[in-house]
Amino acid sequence: MTEVKKSFPIKGMHCASCVRVTERALKKTLGVKDAVVNLATTKATVTYDEENCTPEQLAESVSKTGYTLDLEEKNEELRDEEKKKELADLKVKVIASLTSGALLLWGSFPGLMNTAPAILQNPFTQLMLALPIQFWAGLEFYKATIPALKHRTANMDTLVALGTTVAFAYSVFVSFFPEVVMDLGLEHMPYFDVSVIVIGLILLGRYFEAQAKSGTSQAIKKLIGLQAKTARIVQNDTEIDLPIEQVKIGDIVRVRPGEKIPVDGLVMDGESSIDQSVVTGESIPVDLGKGDAVIGATINKSGTFTYRATKVGSDTIHAHNIKLVQQAQRTNAPIQKL
Repeated sequence: MTEVKKSFPIKGMHCASCVRVTERALKKTLGVKDAVVNLATTKATVTYDEENCTPEQLAESVSKTGYTLDLEEKNEELRDEEKKKELADLKVKVIASLTSGALLLWGSFPGLMNTAPAILQNPFTQLMLALPIQFWAGLEFYKATIPALKHRTANMDTLVALGTTVAFAYSVFVSFFPEVVMDLGLEHMPYFDVSVIVIGLILLGRYFEAQAKSGTSQAIKKLIGLQAKTARIVQNDTEIDLPIEQVKIGDIVRVRPGEKIPVDGLVMDGESSIDQSVVTGESIPVDLGKGDAVIGATINKSGTFTYRATKVGSDTIHAHNIKLVQQAQRTNAPIQKL
């Protein structure tokens, strides 16, 4: 049995119910030992047996719940571009929804409609304003609702789709058959503004949520960006610049003033003041000399010195800090499990 633990992006999740349904589907998949779905990162961390389960089977289980588990390997830049495009599309839908909602409110709300142009008070004009918002801007609610109903589950999208559809359908009926409504003793009043404004406000909330998630991802990228890209290795009195990934334990590294320290190690020769604020938060540089430990990603402020690498790659203190932040993002709080 070969157990592996992998993280997969999941598209379409917007609420705690989405997380619960997706997590339950993954855990029911044959070969899965554990699955944790995090709404903040929209990722699923799955521990499974490679002999009995494949990523394709995980994707199939998730797709049955109405969501998408992304198996395609993409670099961070490509993912960022996709997120930017999604955010831009969402912004357009928010603006269109709230603009239409404001016009509909002006033309139908008691006390305001008396000041509105006659064309905005016309129920068929209101229908034309509401139609694209209901089935274009609100399309994602229907896309998530239909699979959920097939599997006899409900989520926030189900509630939004049901509520706005009822308001929209009633308003259409009132617009085309006002006599029937009046014969029943009901007020001849369409509610297009209700469905449109609800959709607009929900999408606005999702826009702010997407921006917040993007900000969190950017914070981690900035943390990763603090690492040095290359290291100056001393070999037989000759200096060679190597990518940081090629530095090995025991290599002799030379650092000049103003440069970042590539990896963790022990000073062999020279003295300097080191800015360790990126690791410790301490703004005052620390004086170090022979035998003292230096930490990767910190900045050499003054002297030139050489040191021997003791920790490289994912074993450095800075790499561990990045892992802790990423793990904190992926892990659900105990209250969420409750």
